[in-house]
Amino acid sequence: MEEKWYQKSCFRSLVDMHISNGDERLLASFDAEAYADNMATAGFDTAYIYGSNI
Repeated sequence: MEEKWYQKSCFRSLVDMHISNGDERLLASFDAEAYADNMATAGFDTAYIYGSNI
């Protein structure tokens, strides 16, 4: 049986930022495309990303 992608994923990144929206400067210069490029360059194949509606 062929392995599922998550069974052979070895390089995972956990994105765990506890940043409130009280200060807009905290993520004002965040570049999502550069972040994704850096993760690809580093060889990550999976990202854990928390989500919440709080």
